[in-house]
Parts: sequence; structure tokens; C-alpha cells
Amino acid sequence: MQRAWTVARVRRTITYRVFWWEKFIPANGGSGTSVVQRTADVLGTGGTVYTPAFDLPPPSAEGCTYPVPMESVIKVDTIEVDSSDADSFYLNESGGIDNIASVKGSGNITLRATISPDTPETRAVIDWQGATEDASDPLKATLSRSTSTKQEVHVSVTGSSCRQANVWVAWSTFTSFNNTGPTPGDSSVSPSPVAYGASSGTKNGMLIQNTISPSGFGAIANVSYDIKRTKERATWSKTGSTWQQDTHVGPGADDDSHDGDEDLTPSVDEHIYVIDTPGFNSSISFADEAVYKASFVEFVNIKLGSSGWIKCSDDYEWHSITWLEDNGSGTWRRKTSEPHEITPGSTTVGTPSTP
Repeated sequence: MQRAWTVARVRRTITYRVFWWEKFIPANGGSGTSVVQRTADVLGTGGTVYTPAFDLPPPSAEGCTYPVPMESVIKVDTIEVDSSDADSFYLNESGGIDNIASVKGSGNITLRATISPDTPETRAVIDWQGATEDASDPLKATLSRSTSTKQEVHVSVTGSSCRQANVWVAWSTFTSFNNTGPTPGDSSVSPSPVAYGASSGTKNGMLIQNTISPSGFGAIANVSYDIKRTKERATWSKTGSTWQQDTHVGPGADDDSHDGDEDLTPSVDEHIYVIDTPGFNSSISFADEAVYKASFVEFVNIKLGSSGWIKCSDDYEWHSITWLEDNGSGTWRRKTSEPHEITPGSTTVGTPSTP
């Protein structure tokens, strides 16, 4: 900062008004000039002026002007989530860049920069790029979270970037329902030993792929994922000519008691996976016919830094039907004249006495 002091006598009681100019320098050594005039009244007697409460004393003679070489270095310490924003979260610092995330939705992400020194004069030379500066608080800025994207945000001093934040608006999309196989190479889970589809055994098999966005977010630390499922499920059995409904749960019953059927570490292609094998557990028949019918809803939860679990996907519906008959020797086989399917979309379950 380069300062020039000008002292002018403003009344005969030996009061001096001091004028000086400040030039602010970014901490990262970037170029740029911002000059601000400041003033202060200083009391003195005769040719002696008392030192005011700022960096350097004024000159000792009335009417004197001379340059005082100084530099003020402004540092942008961090870019964080403003306390007014309960829906965005600080994740980590990586390579001097702050990572901040929010789940896609309505409203804005609100950021706050911390600077040193923090004075009205230093705030006046702060600028934001990639976010909209608050009109009443130059250390605060906002950006939309309506679209899943990565936004680079910079806080600059006199036009030179001093701090960067990567602001991630997270979302996930169900991108594949696999009921034919094979298992993708980036999945650590598969329905095996149950076969894909609905053609053999007492269970059906499938694998669902979900893709994290935006690109690159799957590699960011301090983020966790969980694929959740609810269901409406019923079973029926027939002995002779009489049907009965044996079990019914839901709709909305929890069907996610563990994570063993999930691959929750995003692959390099941002994929996470879940499998399921709905149907009857035993191959031993207990009636002449038996039917398993269920309608499921999948969705993804995410944890961002210190947040709780937040839903970050739309609902994804799928269903499964298995219709078995006794083979005459006490074991089940598929009844080929009836429906067998595991496919996207919902199905009606309900509580009727027959399937």
C-alpha cells in the first residue's frame, strides 16, 4: 500500500485533518490496484501533532504533504457455508480448494468468505466470480442449487483470485435395470447364485445401476451414499381349489435391513449398484400353488460432511412376480402358464384372497 499524507488546518484550535490513500495488495502476489481515500481528525499543539490510532503517524508540520511507503496484504482464508444456509455443507479442503456441496433443490447456496484483515476498507475491494455477491455484505454470495452441477467460485482482491471453492450440487439418477445380465465390470455385487430374470428357481434376480452427478463428485471425500428400498409385498397359496393370502406388508414397508446387497463406492464412471432376489426362500413345496408378488420403490440417500441423511434421487419403481406349483414330488417348479416377471414399474398387490 502506498500512502500519501496531507495535513490541512481546519480550525484555529490546532486540529488537523489527515488524508491518506491506501493501495491493497492480494496475498497471493497477484496484480491489481484498489485505492481508497481515508481521513481522520488529529489534535495537536503548536508544531507537534499527536499520533492517531492507525498505522503510521501524520507529519509533524501543518500543511505538509509527503509519501509514506506501506503495503496492506489481504488474505482470503476460507470460503465456507454461511450460517444462514442449513442445506449446504462444507466437505473438505483439497489442494487449497474448498469443497462445498448441497443436494439439488429449490433455493440458493449461500457462501461466506473469511478475510484478514477484516475491515470496511478491505471488504470494499473483495469481488466474487461464479456467485452473486450480496448487496449489503461483500463477504457473502449466493448461487442456485436448482441444477446438478459443479461451479468454480473465486474470491478476488483487486481482480486477482485469492481463494477458490468447488461448489457441488449433488444428485443421482437410476440409469439401468438389469434383469438379463451380465454383471457390469464396475459392480462388486450381483444376484448370483440366483439367476438374472424370472425364468428359473423360486426367486427372480436383478441389478439396478445408479449414476452420481455431477461428473467428478463421486471421487470427493467426506461423502457417503445409501440406496434405500420400501415395498408392498404379499404371498398367496392354493390347496385344492382354495386360495388364501398368507402374508401382506406395506405399502411403504422398509426393505433395507443391511447394505450387503449394495455397492456404495462410486466407480470411475460415478456408478453405485444394488441387487435384489425376491421370491420364496425354499424349494420345498407347502401347497399346490404359491404366488409371490411385490412392488418396490428405490431411492438414494446421501450424507454430506456433517449432514444427516438427505434424499438425493427421484423414486424408482419396480416389481416382481413368481408363480410356483408343486411338481408332484414335494418341490416347486415355475407354473409356465402364469406370469413371471421382474421389471421396472409398479404393480397392484393389495389384500385380495386370490392373486
